Amino acid sequence: MKVSIVVVALVMSAAVAGFFWLPQGGVVISQSEPSSSQSIDARRPIADSPLRSRFLQSATFRGATPDGRLQVLNGNLLVNRDLKRWMDFYLSSVGEFSIQEITEFMEAEMRTLPAPADQQALDLLHKYLAYLDDISRYDEVSGRKVNGADLDGLVARMEWLEDLRRIYFADTTIAAFFGDDEALDRYSLERMRLAKNGGDTAALDQLEDTLPLHLRVAREKARSIETSQSLRDTIDDPQALWEARKERFGQAAADRLAALDVERQQWHARLSDYRAFLEHNADKKNIDDLTEAYLTEHFSPVEQKRVDAALQASSD
Repeated sequence: MKVSIVVVALVMSAAVAGFFWLPQGGVVISQSEPSSSQSIDARRPIADSPLRSRFLQSATFRGATPDGRLQVLNGNLLVNRDLKRWMDFYLSSVGEFSIQEITEFMEAEMRTLPAPADQQALDLLHKYLAYLDDISRYDEVSGRKVNGADLDGLVARMEWLEDLRRIYFADTTIAAFFGDDEALDRYSLERMRLAKNGGDTAALDQLEDTLPLHLRVAREKARSIETSQSLRDTIDDPQALWEARKERFGQAAADRLAALDVERQQWHARLSDYRAFLEHNADKKNIDDLTEAYLTEHFSPVEQKRVDAALQASSD
């Protein structure tokens, strides 16, 4: 199966919602984390295999913590945003691994779930892969390529995606997997339409009120981050920056942002030291061994996955 993965940046995870039962297969649908009082069934041990070892030692996954997780409630698969993130996390390695290898790896993980959750997970995985395969062929099926300025084309693609999801998934699964995506898509396209037609600020504000509360909160947080970034770019004095942040966000937030500034400065200093190390040792025959030892000593496994990209970005 040929799958093309389109990574969509989400503003935040799904809203708090209760559990409800899906008639097909008995899976549990949720847009929230299970509470501590609700039992999550243990998974069976998984046997080592050459493929599993390759995955865990690969450049993509070595030292990484999986995004999302497989969860079971009272023997049934828990279908929520975490499950979709878990599948997308492993599918992101397309290129380093084939789609067949990734599917085999995920299937092995899903078979560690207790019955009937194991088969429920496998069925949903195969539907999700078929859905992604159909998405990859949209340009061919629709006979048009969509660009960001083509409002009619974007609307047509959104409607096509929504129809496609309803072919593969029950409405409750769609709400758990794609509820936020669809709300944001509709909001973004309507905002484009209003802007194109000269909509005023009041109309845009009213449009924002149509978003679910948790998405409005997320957007407000994003705007606060942008404001904080703007303040940091325009105010050099740390005390003056703290005062401006305190006035805008409150003292607790100003303290947290100041601590983040310190962490950011330390990170950039470590990157500068790494760049100097590479330049100093570039001509040595054992540069690869020296570099590996340096990274192990000065960066965590997670940091090592992004240090080269961060170094390149800081040089641009």
